Amino acid sequence: MSMQTSISVAVASAKGGVGKSLAATNLSALTAARLHLRTALVDLDAGNGIDDLLLDLAPEKSWLDLMPVLQEITSEHLELARTVHTSGLHLFAAPADYVGAHGLESSQFTALLRVLRENYQFIVLDCPSGLVPITRNAVSRCDVILFLLTPDAPCLRSTQRMLAHLPESPPLGLVLSQYEVGGVFSPSDIEKTLRRTMLGVLPIDARAVWENVHYGQPCALSRKRGLAAEYRRVASVLTKDLHPHQPALARMPTGNGS
Repeated sequence: MSMQTSISVAVASAKGGVGKSLAATNLSALTAARLHLRTALVDLDAGNGIDDLLLDLAPEKSWLDLMPVLQEITSEHLELARTVHTSGLHLFAAPADYVGAHGLESSQFTALLRVLRENYQFIVLDCPSGLVPITRNAVSRCDVILFLLTPDAPCLRSTQRMLAHLPESPPLGLVLSQYEVGGVFSPSDIEKTLRRTMLGVLPIDARAVWENVHYGQPCALSRKRGLAAEYRRVASVLTKDLHPHQPALARMPTGNGS
């Protein structure tokens, strides 16, 4: 089997507050620092993105600054728009401008993703919650969808409704966040209800999350157990397609059936 040169992952959710950006930043930092992959993290949530805060960065530019030069973009242009984290990952921060970013056309997003694939091995697209246009673009053009949810009835209902409108392809894996053993909904219950594969189960780890949110230190890099360990396991699964082994994600169901 030939080795893939890049993988793009859209990190999505039906509603906010499920740990989507926390997962996106930690997985990106892991692939850059521990797996030594050229990693780009793109915060697509214009006006509301927090990836820079979760990484303790102060970007001067955003991916929106690349739009005027997309047709003739070079690696030098990427360097001007990115912010480098100590892990080695390159953040393309969310723009503060709601209006300009929300007017992004499908052709522009396709061009941006093409350039990123040419320059990076692992690309994480941190999408706004729900099915806003830019999220639709990301989930329809990426290689795999990582869908975050929490084990509560409101989130499960919102997730079920959103999944019904997602494309049959690419493959989609669920990541259950804020899970506590003995809760009302187990990971297997959720898999059966949503008829999707559970790729990861993130346990409640209040201390790790508190430190990450307030100090901008990815817990996956500073801790060994609990939440950090599960982030590492998910990152390992996601990056298997970048190695000449049997790709785990290729075996994931792509539709609503099993």
